[in-house]
Amino acid sequence: MAKREALLTSPNPHYGSAARNYYMAKIVKVIELLAESEKSWEDAVRTALEQTRKTLRHIRSIYVEDFEAIVTAGEIQAYRINAKISFDLEAANPRLSSNLPG
Repeated sequence: MAKREALLTSPNPHYGSAARNYYMAKIVKVIELLAESEKSWEDAVRTALEQTRKTLRHIRSIYVEDFEAIVTAGEIQAYRINAKISFDLEAANPRLSSNLPG
């Protein structure tokens, strides 16, 4: 809240009334995905994150919700995870948000 108050009372012309009209908290989106590795669950998590970074920016966290191992003839063939990845959504008007710290 202190950051918002500082923006509203700032002498900087980019803040003040513009901040009153356009300042909003960050919005985080969560997606669910599945990933697989022949090596380990940790590698499956790394794979999920590496693939996600190719198309999304501002990733905040990855939460592994479920683990599964595929077994064939008594041997683990694949490690699977079900994960949720959270990331910040970008502002609709990047010009306005680039003037606001945070």
